[in-house]
Parts: sequence; C-alpha cells; structure tokens
Amino acid sequence: MRRAVVLGGGSLQADAALGALAAAGFDAVAAGGAAELRGHVEIGATVVVLGSAGGGLDAAAAAALATLPAALRRGCAVLVVGPGLVTGDGLRAFLLGVDLVVATADAARIGELAASAVGVKRVLVAPLDPAAAGRLGG
Repeated sequence: MRRAVVLGGGSLQADAALGALAAAGFDAVAAGGAAELRGHVEIGATVVVLGSAGGGLDAAAAAALATLPAALRRGCAVLVVGPGLVTGDGLRAFLLGVDLVVATADAARIGELAASAVGVKRVLVAPLDPAAAGRLGG
C-alpha cells in the first residue's frame, strides 16, 4: 500500500484529506510539522499533501522539501492545497516546486488527484530514475 503524509494548514482539513486518501487506497498519516513530514518521505511516503493559507508554501515545508535528496524527491508526488490556487495550474506548480496544486474547493477529491499525480510522475521519472519510479509503484 502506498503511503501518504498530510501536513494540514490553511483551509486544508487534515482529517478530511486523510479520509479521502484512505478511500483512494493510500495509507495516510498526519505530520505534526515539516521535520516529521520529511521523516515520512525518508521512510517511504510517496504522496505529500501540504495545506496552504494562500497561494504559496509555508517556509518550513518549503525548506523541508528543498533539502530532500533528489532521489527521494523524485520518488514522491507533492500536492499543495489552498485558496487562490487553481487545480492543475502547471505554471504555479512549477513556480512552487511541487507536482500539483489543488484549489481548496477540490480538496474532497484529493485522493483521486493524488493517485493521478503519482501515476503521471511514475511515467515521467521512469526513463531517468527507475528506482524512483519503482518507489512510486506500478
């Protein structure tokens, strides 16, 4: 079973996100902070869901992601949920250094969006890093 870690905040209700991820087949856990989030990725979480109070990332969460070794970062899909974001906005995702941005209104669909993001990422990284693609499942 794939593991997902949720760092709630802003308008993202961690309990609702955990339920939606579990319904999509993820073993979902909540992180108490950025350091704990990083620990979950290091031990195998393939999905990271971050809550945002605005259109960006919390400084601690951004720092935790930025300092992950590249091999670990390639092996997980990072989603940011927040107000002011448009689900699927690729430019905003690129600027934030994440895989997918999700509007708060779409937070109830986080499970299906996470599963899709993992599938897309697996296809994209497979030619470059088969080990990271394997970590993403499939």
